[in-house]
Amino acid sequence: MCFVICRLFLTTSLLILSATAIPAQDEWDVLANSKELAFDDEQVEPLITLERTGGLRVAPPEGFAPQPLMALFADGTIVRGVDRPGVIEVRGKLSHRQLFELLDFVVNRQQFYNTDSEAIKTSLERHEPRVMISDALSSRFTVNLERGSHEVTVYALEFTQNHHPDIEALARLLAIEKRLQHHVAMIEIGETEKVQEILRAMNDELKKKRASLRPLTVEDIVYARRRAGQLTVNATKNIMHTNLKKRKTKVVGSYRQKGPDSEPTVGIYIMDEKE
Repeated sequence: MCFVICRLFLTTSLLILSATAIPAQDEWDVLANSKELAFDDEQVEPLITLERTGGLRVAPPEGFAPQPLMALFADGTIVRGVDRPGVIEVRGKLSHRQLFELLDFVVNRQQFYNTDSEAIKTSLERHEPRVMISDALSSRFTVNLERGSHEVTVYALEFTQNHHPDIEALARLLAIEKRLQHHVAMIEIGETEKVQEILRAMNDELKKKRASLRPLTVEDIVYARRRAGQLTVNATKNIMHTNLKKRKTKVVGSYRQKGPDSEPTVGIYIMDEKE
């Protein structure tokens, strides 16, 4: 009797060990092999581009050909392009996992291929009264995968989404824009230690202004630029109403440092929306 029970125990234990010894397939490997995100490793054109055009900008010199603000390539390279005069091209690199995390976010989670410029225009035309703004930027998103190339353009995206929170496509595009701008900002800043230093400085100011608000995080950094030794970084956080799609409060953090050894100027701006 003991022999049977002991043998049964050992057999069960071995089955459990065998099951736990087999690693689960990494979810990002699954994404890498999915048809929705498939692309040719030798693809020359970017997988994703973000362009921001128009607005009150100084007219570029004759013959100037602007590059996309952000371009992501098949090997994970991210290029912050020369989209206007005076900007310097900066390059960074995403890991294999980061590359598919970003593709998954844009294509699957934010349903980019199901988003259409004309459908957004039609939705806006049905809203009364229409809220307009002049001299704003247009955001153009392009995704090139094996399933095809898809492009969406929206004028004054953040302004329009804030005034039309019920149009889900605008919220999805704004999430994509913020995510892409975040990656551009990260390659502009560079060192991880510097990112943490900037966040500490911003959150110290935020506590002084309104301690009840959640601190700014790495994902909230959406703009960074180095020019003539000066570093400028902006972070934004939108706090939404619990039961509404409308923004309740917007927090903007600003960090400026004239040189690596100079004291930075840090500001926090809190904007509460009217009910």
